[in-house]
Amino acid sequence: MRHPARAVGGAGAVGGAGAVGGAGAVGGAGAVGGAGTGRRRCRNVLCGGGPPGPPRFASPTPPMPENAPDRSAAPPVRSAVLLGGTGLVGGHVLRLLARDGRWGRVVTLGRRPMEPASHRHEDHVVDFDRLADSADLFRCDDLFCCLGTTKKQAGSKEAFRRVDLEIPAEAARLARAGGAAQGLLVSALGADADSRIFYNRTKGEAEEAFRDAGFEAVQVVRPSLLTGDRDEVRPGERAAEAVLGALRPALVGPLRRLRPTPAVDVARALVAIAAAAPPGDHAYGPRTIAWWARHV
Repeated sequence: MRHPARAVGGAGAVGGAGAVGGAGAVGGAGAVGGAGTGRRRCRNVLCGGGPPGPPRFASPTPPMPENAPDRSAAPPVRSAVLLGGTGLVGGHVLRLLARDGRWGRVVTLGRRPMEPASHRHEDHVVDFDRLADSADLFRCDDLFCCLGTTKKQAGSKEAFRRVDLEIPAEAARLARAGGAAQGLLVSALGADADSRIFYNRTKGEAEEAFRDAGFEAVQVVRPSLLTGDRDEVRPGERAAEAVLGALRPALVGPLRRLRPTPAVDVARALVAIAAAAPPGDHAYGPRTIAWWARHV
């Protein structure tokens, strides 16, 4: 039974500069391991690694789902809309989609123009405060939302919620109204709409907004702290990466999911999952992200 959509207008502070461009903000302080009961739990065994508890696969290698990509058949050409294409994860997603023949059209929406990644790529500058004015651009098969910021970047809780919750929620509604069957969202390990931790609660509310949009398939990836080369410097995340990197040998068993997640693996997993398009609502933790990343 689907729960009513939560209000997406909100307050909530999380720090700094505030541009909508980039995914990869998913890892921040307090993002790992949320509190709260969680009103929704994923119905799929592919949730391995997501909260609460350890991955649920019995074997080290998760089984290949029956509806994984069939390389022997030529799939129909699809279209995709990508938000956050200038960010850490979104940049990788764009490059993968732009050279993948399963998508004949890849549309990026952002505040600033960007260079085309291929002949399949078309870029549009939009006003995220008037996103409904660009509703026609959301006509697609798959919506990829890789937006994310940090407390320091956003400057306030309201600004953080705008980037990580309100814009994704509005994009999901517009894409669904434009015919999109599948919504894919970069969230974070520990996301929980009932969490007392502001970051985790906001991420959980964004997940709920995607589920409430009415897609035939919702794919949520929940990485741990993201690693990769950024255009911007995030001292807090660098420090957390160093600490978790030093602790990596000790992060085994249920703690393995706390190991940093390479952004390129998140992107590869998103594209592989999008191609498989398992119907229903699904969430993927770090362990399952790593598995899907090998099957793009």
